[in-house]
Amino acid sequence: MNVHFVIKLLRVDPTVGFKRKYLLTQHFREKHSKKELPFVCSKCPKRFISLKRMQQHEVIHLPNNERFTFPCPYCDKKFIRSVGLQVHIRGIHTKDRPFICEECGKCFVSKGALKDHQRSHLQERSFQCSQCPKKFKNQYRLKMHEEVHSSITYDCPHCGVKRKTKRNLKLHMLVHSDVKKYKCNCCGNEYKRAKALKEHIFLHTGQRPYKCPFCDKTFASGSNCRSHKKKAHPAELEAMTKSGVEPKNVVLPRIEYLQSRSITNVDSEALSDTSDQE
Repeated sequence: MNVHFVIKLLRVDPTVGFKRKYLLTQHFREKHSKKELPFVCSKCPKRFISLKRMQQHEVIHLPNNERFTFPCPYCDKKFIRSVGLQVHIRGIHTKDRPFICEECGKCFVSKGALKDHQRSHLQERSFQCSQCPKKFKNQYRLKMHEEVHSSITYDCPHCGVKRKTKRNLKLHMLVHSDVKKYKCNCCGNEYKRAKALKEHIFLHTGQRPYKCPFCDKTFASGSNCRSHKKKAHPAELEAMTKSGVEPKNVVLPRIEYLQSRSITNVDSEALSDTSDQE
C-alpha cells in the first residue's frame, strides 16, 4: 500500500476519515511509512517528514527555562513557540480575530480554530428544493429559500414596491426610515444598513473584499464591483447569467471586528504622522 493508492482510495471513498488529501498523505507518511521519514530526532526514536517538523518536535526535550522562550508582554505566561504566544495575545488580551470564515463571516484567533469551525460547513446539504436544484443544510434554510418560488409578494406600505420575501421587504423599508443605528466609531458617520457601515469602514482599513470574477480588480463596495462588471465585461456577465452559474457571495466580517481594525489602522497612522513630525 503506497501514498498514491491511499489518495486514490480517498477519491473513491471520502469516508476514510480525512477531509483533505494532504492531511491523509501526511498521516500515512508519518504513521505508516518509515522509509519516507528520513529525519530522526536525536533524543528519541521519532521520525519526521521534514527537518522543520523534527526541529519543532525537538523543543520538547529542552529544559523548561530553554523551552518557554516567548514571554507574553501583557501577563506572566511564556510559550514554547511564537505562534502560541500570538494566539494567546489575540484570544486573551487584544481580542483580535484576523481569521475569517468565507462561508459565514465568523472570526477566529487562529488558523486552527478557523479550520475546526469550517468543518461545520462541510455537512451534507440533504434538504432539496422541489422547484430548483438548490440544496440546504436544514429545513429552516430550505423554507426561507422556497419563498423565492412563491407567487406571494410582500408590498411596501409606503411606495408599493413588491418583494418576494419578508426579509427583502424589511431591508427595502429602511429606505423610508430616518433611523441610522449603525455608527462608525472612527469618524462618526451613521448608516441605515450594517452593510453600508461595513463598506464605509473599508475606507479606513483599505480592504477591498469584492473581486471581479473576470479580471484581477478589487473593490471596497459591492455596487462599484457590479458597475465594473457591467461596463468592462458585458459579454462575460451575460454568458454567466445565461449559464445559471451564480457568483460566490462575499461574506463580510462582523461589524465589531471591522470597527476594531479601523481604530487600530487610524491609531497606527497617527503614530506614524507624529514620528514624521519629530
